[in-house]
Amino acid sequence: MKKGLKKFSNALTSGQFWAALALVCVLGFVNPLQAQDSEPVEEEPTEEESNEKKPSKLTFGVRTGMTFGEFQFGGEFNRTNLKSGITSGLFLTYNLTDWVGISLEAAYNLQGARNLYAGDNQTRHSFGFHGIQTNLLGYFKLPILSVYEPRLIIGPSLNANVLGVDGMTERPTGRTDIKTYYDASEFFETMDMGMIIGLGLDFDLKFARLFVDGRYRQGFSDFGNSVSNGAFHRYAETHPVTTLGNTSVKSSAWSFNVGLGFAL
Repeated sequence: MKKGLKKFSNALTSGQFWAALALVCVLGFVNPLQAQDSEPVEEEPTEEESNEKKPSKLTFGVRTGMTFGEFQFGGEFNRTNLKSGITSGLFLTYNLTDWVGISLEAAYNLQGARNLYAGDNQTRHSFGFHGIQTNLLGYFKLPILSVYEPRLIIGPSLNANVLGVDGMTERPTGRTDIKTYYDASEFFETMDMGMIIGLGLDFDLKFARLFVDGRYRQGFSDFGNSVSNGAFHRYAETHPVTTLGNTSVKSSAWSFNVGLGFAL
């Protein structure tokens, strides 16, 4: 027994024992590090990958549609009938939140009014205005559970009327209708300010978004040029403003549009 303890004591005091113990400790420390290094490390996503995951706030697209317009004379709607036209242009939409966005639109626009009868009841006018319509619209998604996204549309609108055409139809006694077209641009104001309100739906097509909406536009400007109307000498007696006097002339129109938008 004493000999065994003495051998053990001699072993503890020998340099070989401590060298062996140090080697074991080093190997035990290194192996876990090697195991950690061999484990797969998750890489942080790059800036491009992070941006891909976030939906774009900007949408650029095209839209086209039909318009149905009429005039208000002195605030009355029953003086004319609806005249059909077309609209086609571009839009850029920025989504402020998931629920609210703003859109800037610029489009060629043709609208007017038809069947405005002069005082003789034998002459009627159909006006068509070719121009550029610029809209700044707000979009508000409605909290309705649906696979589509219904939204409310509202905002100011400016029509810049470039060309005004009057198609005057006369029916002389005992004769067929005679239709004549006149350039009526100078007899109406160029700028027509108004407001748009409407409802629309969004459809996710994966590669793009399809927009469908219906709008009503009410003009606020009196765009009848009362100074020039009296100089409409070619048919002053039958011109509607000559017959109606210096009453206010305002526009109103319905439009139904379809558009395709692409995320930027």
